[in-house]
Order: sequence, then C-alpha cells, then structure tokens
Amino acid sequence: MLRTAVQVKKLVTIAALLAVASAVRAADEFDSYFADISILQLKPIQAELKITETQRANMNKHADWLNAQGKAIDANVKAGKLTSDNANKQMAVSLASLKKKIIGELTAAQLKRLREITLQRDGLLPLMDPKMADKIGMTKAQLTKLRDAYVANDKKAKGLQEAAYKPIFEKYAAMKPKSKEEETKLVEQRNKELEAARIKIQPQLEAMGKSYIDLADVTLTKGQKDSFLALKGKPFDPKTVSN
Repeated sequence: MLRTAVQVKKLVTIAALLAVASAVRAADEFDSYFADISILQLKPIQAELKITETQRANMNKHADWLNAQGKAIDANVKAGKLTSDNANKQMAVSLASLKKKIIGELTAAQLKRLREITLQRDGLLPLMDPKMADKIGMTKAQLTKLRDAYVANDKKAKGLQEAAYKPIFEKYAAMKPKSKEEETKLVEQRNKELEAARIKIQPQLEAMGKSYIDLADVTLTKGQKDSFLALKGKPFDPKTVSN
C-alpha cells in the first residue's frame, strides 16, 4: 500500500524525535557517568549550578538515607550478620543508588555543568576511560599507550615515595617516648622530615607528570584534543561565583 505524503512526513517526524530522544539519553548517560556528585557539597559548585533550596533539601534527604544505610550495614557487620566483603558490596550498591537519586534532582543543564567541572578537576585521567576514549574517537592503541604510561609512572612514583618516606616512618616507629610531651615533639620532628623528603622528590614527580602530559599531547590528534577540551566546558573559577 502506498503511503501518502502526510503519512511519510509523519513517519519522518517520529523518526527524528526518536533520534533526538536517543541522543539526549546518551548525553545524560555520559554526563551521569563522569559527574562527581561529591563536589555538590561545595558552596561554589552549588552557586555555579544554581542549586535551588528545594533541590538542596531533597539532596540532604538522600544523604540522610545513605547515612542510615551505612549505619545499618555497620551494625550487621558488628553483629556478625555480614562479612566485610559483603558489607563493602552493599555499600557500593548504596552509593550507586545515591548517585542516581542525586542526579535525578538535577536538570540536564546542571548535570552537564557538573560533568564539565568534574572533568576540569580530573585533568588527563578521564582519557584512560574507554567511555571517554570512545566519545572523542580515540583508537584502542591510543588508549593502551596512555594507560600503560600512566601505570608505569604511578609505579615509579610510588617507589620514589616509599623510598623517601619508609625509612622515616620506621625510624620514629622504633622510638619509645616517655611522656606525652616527648611524643608530641617526635611527631613534629617526623612530620618535618617527611615534608623535607617530599620537597626533595617533588621535582622528579613533577617531571613524570610533565612527561605524561607531553605523551598525551603527541598521542592525541588535534581533533581529539579539541573534543576533550570542549567537554570540559567553560573554565570554572570559584572566586567568580557569587553565593
């Protein structure tokens, strides 16, 4: 049976609407995945997103719900009704549920801005996530290259920190202060030595960080870098936000 022009037009319109709806869902899923709801506790973030009093009240209710869940889980662990592993799994489920509840309070524009600010905070780390790699068109080889470099740098950094800090911790752990006053002085001395050790290895850590930035710069194409930058949105400066 031949369709009339009106029927064809109607079908095209429905198809277009379905395509738009699908695109919106995909955007919401991407924003939800990368958005960090924990920073919504910060007043400048609330001001930037223009969180309303109603939204704030609802979010507080959701936070109270999570606290209640945590207390119940902790009580079950102490009562021997729940193992630590199962407790962690239950808490992870509760946290995921909380995120869904909080995001449900936000408008699409607020969620998008939260995702942008989160990406700004996280620097290059999101580039190692397959969802981000897919979003900006990275190849599997590019993703693997950045991941491998990060793991190698992280291992090296941890090795530097352990070599610098472990002897200090061990030295002071072996000391037996005879009074509270002596203990306080030893803690102060230990902290000074730890800070000095941190300053000493800082240039090496910064060099590793720069090497990773340089690697990402030559690994990504201009189009990929532009797409990643665009996903971060307008730079967020807490000082420019009015409460």
